[in-house]
Amino acid sequence: MALIPGRSEKETVENALVVGKSLRDRSFLARVIVTVALLAMALLLDGAGDPAFPGRPFWWLTVVSLGLTLRQGLALWRQWRTLVILPEGFIIEDGRGRRTYRDDQVVSLALFSQTNFAQGLPDSLTQQLRLWLDEGGRYAQVDLELTHPVAVANPFAELEQRLADRLTAKARAVLEAGREVVGEGWKLGPAGLQVQTPSGTRQLDLDQVADLGVFDHEVCLWRKDEDEPYVRIPARSMNALLLERLVREKRGEALGQVEGTPSTLGRVLFERKIPAGWSLFWGFCAVLGLLAAVGTLVGSGESAVAAVVAGVSAVPLLLALWVHRWRFRCHQFGVSQRGLLSEGRLMYRDMASFTYQTTRMFYNGVYTGTTIQMVFGPVPGPGRQTITFQTTLQGLDEELDNLRQHIAKVIAHRLIDELKAERSVDWTPNLRFLPNLSLEYRAPGLLWGSHEPVVIPLATIVNVGFDAGYFHIWVQGQEKSVVQEQASSTNFWPGFYLLSALLEPLQAAAPSASSAPSAASSGEEQAPSSP
Repeated sequence: MALIPGRSEKETVENALVVGKSLRDRSFLARVIVTVALLAMALLLDGAGDPAFPGRPFWWLTVVSLGLTLRQGLALWRQWRTLVILPEGFIIEDGRGRRTYRDDQVVSLALFSQTNFAQGLPDSLTQQLRLWLDEGGRYAQVDLELTHPVAVANPFAELEQRLADRLTAKARAVLEAGREVVGEGWKLGPAGLQVQTPSGTRQLDLDQVADLGVFDHEVCLWRKDEDEPYVRIPARSMNALLLERLVREKRGEALGQVEGTPSTLGRVLFERKIPAGWSLFWGFCAVLGLLAAVGTLVGSGESAVAAVVAGVSAVPLLLALWVHRWRFRCHQFGVSQRGLLSEGRLMYRDMASFTYQTTRMFYNGVYTGTTIQMVFGPVPGPGRQTITFQTTLQGLDEELDNLRQHIAKVIAHRLIDELKAERSVDWTPNLRFLPNLSLEYRAPGLLWGSHEPVVIPLATIVNVGFDAGYFHIWVQGQEKSVVQEQASSTNFWPGFYLLSALLEPLQAAAPSASSAPSAASSGEEQAPSSP
């Protein structure tokens, strides 16, 4: 067995990471609980001897559930493995035994990261590193997966970076030699990028790539003067990360250049639609209504009743059409929302306010989901309208969270220009930026109104933080926070990024002070920093 330099074999084993499925998998534990419950019910009914509720069906269900549970348990046991990271390689131990690999034996890789939520709040992260290994001419696929708390760094992030750097250098040499680099559903060579899609093969010269990014868990490539991505590749597929790196190296600063007229929304980054099942459901209801109207007309000849039934069926028909057409999109320079008859559009530069609100919902103490609402308020002008997007999830949508950060930063840059022009900038209903690098805060009254305004010089701020959906600011000489503002307040996030930008040079000039605020993933129930 290869050892970590300076460590014994025992120390090397103790530093092993469990990077595979285990019997603590939630679906497996659920099946165990169901099997035990069925067994208890079968014993209870047989013991009672009540012929009206025989236990035999429960015995059969218990046997079937036990078989499925044992099958899944065996599969989980086979997927269990440990990983020991070496300076130039790694050790994997699983059902095949203990094997040592060098970094140069990795021929391909895929990366995936997923946030796990508990009661609607980020609880842990699942990291997956899929490797394709050269075992002396025979290739093996190995999945290294582990889950760790959000506050803990990815334990094998260094290994991921090391392997990705090596594969990128190797792929660069392959391309320079005039050969092809291959990924899952694509290949890159002297002729450009060739991608297999459901509609056929697509060829793309890298000189035509205008932008590149990872959105909705896909590596997206745009051609010049096109809003829709020309190529989409699953981000967790083999060598997708490698392709992104190679294209960035090839195009460099040419990526992301502004194109089109100032009135266009730009490239589509991601979109949200209502699931197609709802359109089918309402369409089916409309068809049933029309059939009922026809049946009434043919069977009884009552045309008035048939007309009423047909009129009622128009309601689910309109709902089906609305669900089918509804779409919310995030573009490069703005957002759009399409309804039944029209589509609202709003440029980021024309937004006067932006509100991002998350609400965790409970029923009888049981978490039922998180409602996310975004409100985009325009500056006064012809044809501009407020756009509201709302959805309910079992956690948070990382792409919508990224959108929150992007829009807030765009608006914050415009607010900075207002301050440079020696004009005050409203932040929230209770906060305002003053031109002399200070904040004006009006604490809301207990029942109504507000207290007298308090001016807080930015140079006196020593720390900020979030707690239970509230944003706090601490200043020098005060143990308690002097500002308590809801993170769901109108225009809170643009002001937060503006505060970050203003505090950064002040913190740089005073290294002993606490760090400036950073972009939190959510303003809800974040632990505050210590003042």
